[in-house]
Amino acid sequence: MRGSAIGSPLYPDLRTSRPSGLYFERAADGRYLLRFDNTAGNYGGRLEITVDGNRDIYQNVYDQYVGGSRVIRQRVASDLIYHPEHNHFHFKDFARYELLKRDDAGAYRLTSRRGSKTTFCILDYVRLTSSGAASPQYTTCGATIQGLSAGWGDTYYAALAGQWIDLGTSRLADGSYALRTTADPYNRLLETNDGNNVGTTYFTVRNGALSVTGTPTLCTTTPDRGQVGSTVQLRCTGFRGGETVDIYWGNTNSTPRKSVVASSSGTVSTPFVIPTSDLGNHYVIGKGRSSGRQAA
Repeated sequence: MRGSAIGSPLYPDLRTSRPSGLYFERAADGRYLLRFDNTAGNYGGRLEITVDGNRDIYQNVYDQYVGGSRVIRQRVASDLIYHPEHNHFHFKDFARYELLKRDDAGAYRLTSRRGSKTTFCILDYVRLTSSGAASPQYTTCGATIQGLSAGWGDTYYAALAGQWIDLGTSRLADGSYALRTTADPYNRLLETNDGNNVGTTYFTVRNGALSVTGTPTLCTTTPDRGQVGSTVQLRCTGFRGGETVDIYWGNTNSTPRKSVVASSSGTVSTPFVIPTSDLGNHYVIGKGRSSGRQAA
């Protein structure tokens, strides 16, 4: 019996959205941090990373967005690193965070301040386009397979460990700056286009204050972690006053666990019971229905 013909490879196309939700934080050890949200999206064929018994890493390229035949299996010069803070494995050198400052001539120059977090747990977190995979195909950060489906993105929120640029023990000086994030900065992955992997957000600092549009939406839980079945108190600020805020677990493509009406000041406070989940780090997410603002 003759098998189906193998089609042309559908390479992934990684793009990084502009960093959002920028804000300064003073760490307990006195360091100043620039925190921000970052999303790496895939607008091409699916990205799949697998690991064999020798711990060698490979990128698999298929001829269809979902299913189909594997056309290419190429060795990748990287590693999967276990992160105890998140309780799962990260793909090394998947992203790079850089801080630039505008000089007197108007050009933005690299500073010495860069993000130390370059490893990512790659999975389908948010659907970005109507094409590609209709549902998430890669949902865990395992030690043998990770990926990003066509039309899906992976978001890291500002409040997560390592999601910052370390500014040292002094506040950022007054001036004009740019925060630049790059997906696959060393071009280790096969893509259709390596020229669109960069996202940049421009901002100014005056008297220690970062100039952004409005106050970033922020969420906290008390306590900040818990076991399945335990209750945490969720508090979010920055939503539109009086709007309905849907509370999600895991990602915003799931069914809301509950809905709460924000106060006139845009604050939400509600108990949340941690549901049964796969091993690893998970988000409690608040998303405003009318404003579209969200935070985890």
